[in-house]
Amino acid sequence: WWYTWALLTPAVLSVARRYPIRRGNAPRILGTVYLPMMLILLGFHAAVSLFLFRATGIHDTVSMGLYEVHFTSRMHVNAIAFCTILGFYFAYDNYHKLQVTERQSVQLELQLAQANLRALKMQLNPHFLFNTLNSLSSLVRQNENTTAVKMLGRLGAFLRLALESKGVPEIPLSQEMDFVERYLEIEKIRFQDRLSIDTQVDPSALHLYVPNFILQPIVENAIHHGIAPHADASKISISV
Repeated sequence: WWYTWALLTPAVLSVARRYPIRRGNAPRILGTVYLPMMLILLGFHAAVSLFLFRATGIHDTVSMGLYEVHFTSRMHVNAIAFCTILGFYFAYDNYHKLQVTERQSVQLELQLAQANLRALKMQLNPHFLFNTLNSLSSLVRQNENTTAVKMLGRLGAFLRLALESKGVPEIPLSQEMDFVERYLEIEKIRFQDRLSIDTQVDPSALHLYVPNFILQPIVENAIHHGIAPHADASKISISV
């Protein structure tokens, strides 16, 4: 009896993989797929059992009629066997999918952390940090401690703003300008009289949202490529 169900199990699993039960489709799938399949398999199992009983002569020891034994009194047991096979499969399938989802979640978290790190590296150009630290070292060696402390404080404020806005796609223009001004304050200490800044911002635009860190890389490129290589006095103009 059980060997017959073992032979039928691949067919049950094949249909279960092809017609999975999902939220919202359970009544339809159960009524149109699994119920007809169960009835077909129960009839097939009863027919096979009847054939085996007759082939082996076991029917001589059965008091009830063979048709009554296999097609009526054992139908509920066969239905339970069918549902048990489905239940074990769906339990395993859900467990397997849960493990896959957890692995994907861990991978996505790792990718997100790596993306945040790359974004932070792009936002904070290492050349800028190295140049700032070198300028701080020079100020300390020259005993210009007041200027060094001022520069260090502005660097701390700059880094704090950079970390606070990390991962935010859009910010108000006022916040973006605040970030650029903190950056320019540090560069102003570095270049002193060589760098002048002209900022003209329409007050009505300050509340509008812009892509995060859209201005600072442009200003940094202007200083790195347009001002740093030359000894002449230069000016950064920002107009919004």
